[in-house]
Amino acid sequence: ELVLEGNIKAKLRDFSTMKYLKLLVLLSTEITGSLQDLHGMRELESLTVKGTEVTGSLKDLQGMKNLNHLALHCTQITGSLEDLKRMKKMKRLMLYGTDITGSLQDLQDMQIYHLALYGMSITGSLNELQSMGQMIKLILRSPWIIGSLADLRGMSRMLVLALQSRHINGTIKSLSQM
Repeated sequence: ELVLEGNIKAKLRDFSTMKYLKLLVLLSTEITGSLQDLHGMRELESLTVKGTEVTGSLKDLQGMKNLNHLALHCTQITGSLEDLKRMKKMKRLMLYGTDITGSLQDLQDMQIYHLALYGMSITGSLNELQSMGQMIKLILRSPWIIGSLADLRGMSRMLVLALQSRHINGTIKSLSQM
């Protein structure tokens, strides 16, 4: 486990020798480099990058088959949600204020139970998440997401729901049937 915050200067490639690291958290550091520099960290299960100069694409993470938690906040990381499809162990996905694009449809068939997407150009319909009956936390803030609260009926384990879009409709009764 490695958690770094503050005035820490390093290159991301300096971490690549930590092949057995399970958790890496970089918060408001002066660490630079590309996600591609982490390609040797195949055992990594949790990656959080917030407020850093780290660049790269979600495609750079595809070799990390054990990654189950990904949180990217206010970064220069790009890519599409579709780039995450092969990450079968992904359970928690939190993307805020990035240049990542895509559709909720790109996440179908994944076993995500904590999904938070906002401050980005994400599109799609709530009904594209119906296969995620295991969802316990869903936060979506995008003016391009459409749908009805009734589309979430199968999510009976939901504990936290925050939706912000002018194109989502429904009634409280729809929520009580979750």
